[in-house]
Amino acid sequence: MNDFTITIIAILLSALLSGIVVFIISWRIRKNEIKTKTKGYLILLTTELNAHLFWIRNLYSKDHDISAYYILKKHDTEWNNTKYYLSETLTNQQFFDIHDHYLDMEALRESLKLAEATKVPLPEDLIQKHILIASKAYDIVYNLSKIKELAKENSTSDKEG
Repeated sequence: MNDFTITIIAILLSALLSGIVVFIISWRIRKNEIKTKTKGYLILLTTELNAHLFWIRNLYSKDHDISAYYILKKHDTEWNNTKYYLSETLTNQQFFDIHDHYLDMEALRESLKLAEATKVPLPEDLIQKHILIASKAYDIVYNLSKIKELAKENSTSDKEG
């Protein structure tokens, strides 16, 4: 082989290696961006699910009217803004369980409207079913968002600073 051929092979190998390195770096950056974006969405969903759980649990308290009001009037804004993205990033079972909660919230809203119109309270076992479904969705989102880890990181950095 002459020097020209060796130079061409060296350039091609260098370009190939550079392309592979750029691809790997770009892939890792994109993976971290997706992870960060997903975590942010999950934190927002955690707050929304926590509110749902709170108001559902209070349906049989003295604050029944306030709870029913918030369940009926508050829309699932965070879910509506993130569900298409999360359908691509969560496992099918995780997404199904969270989606199941939001379908259940629609059913609860319709049940509350009917209960208000007929002046018949919702059965307690029905409320318990809604609490179980909401709790399952909340647990999934809470664990995926790793809020505990964020709290530890913040408390550690506060102590250091």
